[in-house]
Amino acid sequence: MSAVAEIERWLRRWHLIGAGVDNVWYYTREVLPCPSGRWLARGPNGTGKTTLLEGLCPFLLNPVHMHLSSASGRATSLVSLMKGGSTGKRRFGCLWLSFGTPEDPASGDADAGEQHYGLRMEYAASSNSVETVPFRLPVVPGHDGQDLSTMKRDDFCAWVAAQGGEVFASADTYVADLAQRVFGCGPGTLKRIARRIKKVRNPGLSPADATAELRMALPTVSQDTVRSAQEALAAAEATRRRYERDAKTAQVLEDLSAAWSEAAARTSLQAVDAALACTAVLVGNRAEALQACAHTEARSQGLDDLRVLIQDRAATELQAGQHAAALARDAASSDVAHAHTTVRRAQKGHGKDCELLTAHTRAAARCAGDLQDAADAVTGLMERAASSCRAARVPVAVTATVSVRGSEPSPLRIGERDFDQAPGVDVSSMRRGLGRRRSSWSRRACASSGTVRLPA
Repeated sequence: MSAVAEIERWLRRWHLIGAGVDNVWYYTREVLPCPSGRWLARGPNGTGKTTLLEGLCPFLLNPVHMHLSSASGRATSLVSLMKGGSTGKRRFGCLWLSFGTPEDPASGDADAGEQHYGLRMEYAASSNSVETVPFRLPVVPGHDGQDLSTMKRDDFCAWVAAQGGEVFASADTYVADLAQRVFGCGPGTLKRIARRIKKVRNPGLSPADATAELRMALPTVSQDTVRSAQEALAAAEATRRRYERDAKTAQVLEDLSAAWSEAAARTSLQAVDAALACTAVLVGNRAEALQACAHTEARSQGLDDLRVLIQDRAATELQAGQHAAALARDAASSDVAHAHTTVRRAQKGHGKDCELLTAHTRAAARCAGDLQDAADAVTGLMERAASSCRAARVPVAVTATVSVRGSEPSPLRIGERDFDQAPGVDVSSMRRGLGRRRSSWSRRACASSGTVRLPA
């Protein structure tokens, strides 16, 4: 059969056009279109390719058994699907398969539109169980932006009804509708096909056993298609053996890489330590540079301020010079000129006073000398009188009645000049004693020889 004939035959039947998962396992929402009828899941190990395929097909063809794994080494179940990635006590999720309608008008289903068969699942952590609600929709679940992961059961059923879909009362009713509408067979046949597809999916089968199981599961498929599948499985087996060899080689390379990585890590740590030390030194140098820059800026600012101050002082001195020159020019009529005149006048009067004081001091000194001379003369006279009386044997005591006592004064300082003061003279005379002596001499003279008159 040619490729064109196979495509036409595929289009004349119901055919797979996609699948989807919403809030199941670690998947949030994924719509998986496959318009060609073939869907390839590709990715690293552990990303969930097999787990997703176990939840979609053939489980959605016959959702009766809770155990979904096709191999004995796996334990995929509805509970594990809903617990994986769950953080709450309750979780809602959906799985579905999408089928396209036949393009042959004679089939009677050309106007039916695409159909989406799936399960709505509700997980309860308290009972560790999953309740399922089978449904059929003419549109992709959640196409209008509705968040199916938050809808409760009644809200979901109402939403399906609003979209023109159907919620089935049981899994058997769901399988019967899917078998009659899409596969054109009874529910028993569809269940048998689901079991055989599950056997074909067992990765432990050899290519020959997988071919026999595929022939039994799909008896209407041509021998050429089964042979092509067998060759593909054989190639896959050879590829798996190469992968095993490559895995061993990869393990050796991984060990070598680990050793090299450890050495590189040690070298890198040493380099990092050296880099950190250099960084610390660089940070210290940068801090010192910043501090030096700050000091430089401060010094520069101080220098600028000093320059401004010098300019201000220069301007002030210039103004003062100009003002002094103006004062000098106007000295004749200014207060300064009057002050100078007053000072000169006071200095002139002071000079005259100093000269007058000097003259008076000198006159006082002369008077003191004259007084001393007079006192000396009186004393001499008294001494001669006493001598004469002794010579004449006059029994009269003659004593000095005038005494002069002088004192040397200290210099007088006025301003910046020193002036000699007049000497101090203390003259004492005994007039009464002198009178009494005169009267006594007169009486004695009269008594001895006659009248003798002494000057008063």
